[in-house]
Amino acid sequence: MASTSETKKTVTLRSSDGVEITVGVEAAAMCRVLSNIMEDVGGDEPVPIMNVNAKYLKVVMDYCNKHVAAAAAAVNDGDDKKVAEELKKWEKKYISVSTNDLFRIITAANYLNIEGLMDLATQQIANLMKGKRTEEIREFFGIQNDFTPEEEAEYREKNEWAFK
Repeated sequence: MASTSETKKTVTLRSSDGVEITVGVEAAAMCRVLSNIMEDVGGDEPVPIMNVNAKYLKVVMDYCNKHVAAAAAAVNDGDDKKVAEELKKWEKKYISVSTNDLFRIITAANYLNIEGLMDLATQQIANLMKGKRTEEIREFFGIQNDFTPEEEAEYREKNEWAFK
């Protein structure tokens, strides 16, 4: 006998700020947390997403919807390479957001356990840090330098290779 999540085409999610968003079961299943919930309790009632507000829930579900659509297009068109290239272009535009939005996307993707989105977003953070000096990275993350000038000089001397 088929479970509710297998026969139902959509599931409703309730964000932390009480907004209900209806998404396809396939897109929701990309989120391991939602996949487990749907497997355990089905999808008849809205699924509460306690740590993600509506704005970012919609953003992460856009990612999931795009990947579901891309997978379907690859099957229908039979041109995996073309679909992959289009998806990569879309992802580049999708992840080109403000630092604040990027951190919120990472938080949401982590909470919902969306591995592909975590990889994409953390790679974007790495790209943003690439080529930056220590002071710039501290500023980027809001990290205060708690080394004394002497401690920092000693650390730089011991780890000279890291500062070249």
